[in-house]
Amino acid sequence: MNKTTIYVSEGHGFLWDAAAACALRSEHRIVGVLVGSLPRLPLQNSFFSLPVLLMPEEVTLLLEKELAVLVDDSDSHREPTGSEIEEYQATLAREETLRRQAYEENKRERAKARENNTVAHAQERKEENPPAIPTQELRKTRKTVQVPTSSAQYAWHEPKKMYSTLEQAKAGGLWSFPSTAEERLRYRIYVDLWDKGYYITPGSKFGGDFLLYPGDPLRYHSHFVASIVPFTKELSPVSLVGYGRLGAAVKKAYLLCSHDVSSQEFKYFCVEWTGM
Repeated sequence: MNKTTIYVSEGHGFLWDAAAACALRSEHRIVGVLVGSLPRLPLQNSFFSLPVLLMPEEVTLLLEKELAVLVDDSDSHREPTGSEIEEYQATLAREETLRRQAYEENKRERAKARENNTVAHAQERKEENPPAIPTQELRKTRKTVQVPTSSAQYAWHEPKKMYSTLEQAKAGGLWSFPSTAEERLRYRIYVDLWDKGYYITPGSKFGGDFLLYPGDPLRYHSHFVASIVPFTKELSPVSLVGYGRLGAAVKKAYLLCSHDVSSQEFKYFCVEWTGM
């Protein structure tokens, strides 16, 4: 079984392969968050592209399940040689030539299809010939620079440090989550909820630690906002009321999650605001 490659940069795990991201989502309920931009779309704050940013819990889970390997992204790209740069530029030129040829071929086929319809032909010619743009305006137009989403296909991409277990990644100084008592509690809760079959995404937008979905978030709304609370922490009535009202405001049930270390049991309490 091929393992998914997770590139670690500045302490965060990223997926740069669309097929791998789709497979993890459909087969293992690992969702992540798209954080790349789509230059051709107008709503830059609503729609995103690769890479997929994984939660720390997702990265560690994939390592423990032997489904992924970690790569130190900063140490995976050497300085390309002059010949490699020339080859890269030649490849771009060949691809541009092929695109132009395909465009011209398609244009000829459309022209031939219009020959038997004079009226339609005239109308399309009118649409294809917009008013001329003054030369000075053309000079102001900036060229579009094509930047590939991933550079892993190029010769100067040479992953040197790859880690297939959490112990190896910790020893190599690349990945340390979970390292504190708070992170260990958070991770244990995450794994238990994942084992129960939930799709889990970050919950900060809704005032919690996680959002829990009964199915793929593309098809379902989340049912719970989950917050992690130490088992020995005392909660005041005001806090419980606040949790309930927050859940009601976002139309979800508020789930308090904890873990009893002495009995090794997970405790979950659902808070819902019903009013008076």
